[in-house]
Amino acid sequence: LAPDEPSSRAPRRAEADEDDDGFALALERATAAPEARQRRDDVDDEDIVASAAGYEDEYDDTRRRQAPSELPLPLVSTSYEPFERVAYAPPKELADLAPEDVKKRREALDIRVDGCNLIAPIERFGQGGFDVDTLKALKRCGFEKPTPIQAQGVPTTLAGCNVLAMAKTGSGKTLAFILPALSHVARQRALSKHEGPIALVLAPTRELARQISSEANKICKHLRPRCCAIYGGVSKTDQFKALRGGAEIVVATPGRLIDVLTMKNCTNLSRVTYVALDEADRMLDMGFEKAVRSICRAIRPDRQCVLFSATMPPSVKRLCRDLLGDTFVTICVGDVGAANADVQQVARVFVDDAARAQWFFSTLPQFIDAGQVLVFVTHKNSVDELVHDLTTRGVRAVGLHGDLEQHDRHAAMKAFKSESVHVLV
Repeated sequence: LAPDEPSSRAPRRAEADEDDDGFALALERATAAPEARQRRDDVDDEDIVASAAGYEDEYDDTRRRQAPSELPLPLVSTSYEPFERVAYAPPKELADLAPEDVKKRREALDIRVDGCNLIAPIERFGQGGFDVDTLKALKRCGFEKPTPIQAQGVPTTLAGCNVLAMAKTGSGKTLAFILPALSHVARQRALSKHEGPIALVLAPTRELARQISSEANKICKHLRPRCCAIYGGVSKTDQFKALRGGAEIVVATPGRLIDVLTMKNCTNLSRVTYVALDEADRMLDMGFEKAVRSICRAIRPDRQCVLFSATMPPSVKRLCRDLLGDTFVTICVGDVGAANADVQQVARVFVDDAARAQWFFSTLPQFIDAGQVLVFVTHKNSVDELVHDLTTRGVRAVGLHGDLEQHDRHAAMKAFKSESVHVLV
C-alpha cells in the first residue's frame, strides 16, 4: 500500500537479515595485533561459551559496518582424509530399465536431466538404497512417496554427483538434499571431540535455516546424526554448545557461520565433505556471494556439492561453474522461472494510492473468508502502519520485517501458521 518509490538497482542485503552479517567483526579478529590475538587465545573454552550472550552486544555494534570485499577464513589442510563419496547402486528393477523407459518416467514427472542419463528416478524411498532405520524414520515422519525432485535428485546425489537442481517452492527440495546428507554422514568416520560438521547446508534467511533444520531434526531424532542451526538474531550460547557438542549436519546462514568460524575453538570446516546451497538465486540477490565463496574456499575442493535454485540468472551460472566444477548433473522439474501453475494470478492497476487502499480494505473480507492472506508492502514502517490500520478495523493481523526481534518474528510466523491471525503483512 505504500507509494512506489525509486530504489537502487545495486545488489543489497535483504532487510530481513541485515543483522546476520559478521563480516566486519570477523575481519577485526583476523587482522588483530598478535598480542591481542594471544590474549584472546588464552581464554578458556568454557569462558567463550559462557560469554556468548555478552558478545551479542559487540556483534550488534559492528554488524552495520561495511563488509570487506574478502574475508580471510582458515583454509583446510592440503592433506585430506579420504572419504566415501559414491553410495548408490540402483536396484535391479531400475538398473534393467531401457533408456526409453527412463525417459518416459521422467516425462511423466515433468523432469529433465542434463549431464547423466543413466540414473532413473525412484518410485519409492525403498529404491534409494537407504537402511531400515532411515526408511522407518521417513514413515514415522509421514513421507510415503518421493516428490519428482526427490525421485530424481536423491539417487543422483547418492551416486556421488555434483548436482544443480531447479524446482518450485513446495516441491520437497529440503528432503532432496537432507536424505543424501544423512546417507553421506552415515558412511563417514564418527566425529571426534571438537571436530566440525560433515555436512553443511547454507540458506539465505533465518526462517529458512530454521525450517530446514526443523525438517532434518524430525528424521535425525530417529537416527544417529545430529543437526543444529546457526543463524543471527538470537544468542550464540545454545548454538555454541550444539557445535561444541558435535553436530554432523549444520544448517547456517552465511553471515553467522563466518562469524562463528572466526571465533576460537567454536567449530571448523575440516571434516565437511558434503555442501548444499538452498535458494542459491535468492542468496546471491541478497548479497551473500562473497560470503558463500569465502566459506566454500575454506572447504576441501573434492567435497560433494548440491545447489538448489528456482531461477538461473548469470550470477547463479557463474557460481555453478566455480562450485560444482566442469562436470555436474542438472535436474529441472517444471519450467524454470515460469509462474507456478498451482497459483492463480490476477493483476489490478489503480490510478492512485487512495483507489488502491479503498479496493484493498473493501475486498479484504472476501479474501479472509477464503483463507489466510499475505500482504506485501514496500517499507518496514509501512508494515507497522498497515497492521495498525487493520487492527483498528477489527482484522486480526500481524507484521513481519527486519527490525523485529527474532522472538517476535517467530511469534508472527507461528500465529499466521496456526491461523490465530488472518493477515500477515
